[in-house]
Amino acid sequence: MRTRAVVHVAGPPQSGKTSLVEAMLCSVDESILAARCIRDDSLRRPRESAPRADPELRRYRHAGAAGAGLFKFPGDASAVDEFFSTELMTDYSEAVVLEGDDRWGSRTSRSLSRRRPQAGSASSFDAPRPARTVNVPS
Repeated sequence: MRTRAVVHVAGPPQSGKTSLVEAMLCSVDESILAARCIRDDSLRRPRESAPRADPELRRYRHAGAAGAGLFKFPGDASAVDEFFSTELMTDYSEAVVLEGDDRWGSRTSRSLSRRRPQAGSASSFDAPRPARTVNVPS
C-alpha cells in the first residue's frame, strides 16, 4: 500500500494559491502531483482533464510536478471520492497538492481524513494521510 501526503491550498481568486503551489513544487525533490480543483454546479458528473494550454497546469509542470490535472466537479460530496480514482491519482507520487477554492477544501479536508481505500478499486493503492488545508490570505 502506498501512503502519500495530501495538501490543499485554498483561498480567494488572485490570492497567490498557484504561486504557493509553484514554490512548494520547486523546493522539493519528491515526486508530487498537482491538481486544480474547480466546483461547477452545471455538471452532473465530475470531469478530469489535463489540457496543455491551461495556465495553472502549465505553471505546475514547469515548477516540476510529476503530473498535473484539472478536476471539475458538481456540488455533491461524492465527487471527492471519485477524485481518488482519476487517471492523475493512479500515478505514483509521494504527495499530492490540490489547489482550489474554499468550497473544495471544506469537503476534501473532512473526506480525506475519513477516507479508507476500497478493496479492488484503483484507489486501493492510496492511503492518504490527513489533509492539510492552507488558506492563503487575501
